[in-house]
Amino acid sequence: MDLFVGRYIYLEGQTKGIITIHSLILCLFFGPIGLLSHLITSAIVNLRNTPTSELG
Repeated sequence: MDLFVGRYIYLEGQTKGIITIHSLILCLFFGPIGLLSHLITSAIVNLRNTPTSELG
């Protein structure tokens, strides 16, 4: 499982331009915690890149 989740994290990070090293390390040692870390990082990056007019 770690191999496939790690590959997903890496490829999505490359596509979206997100730093993934911390998520990959967590995925390697703790499995699902790495995926959770990546999802949180992705959400934060999306919030930071959203123009303030769209936030309401």
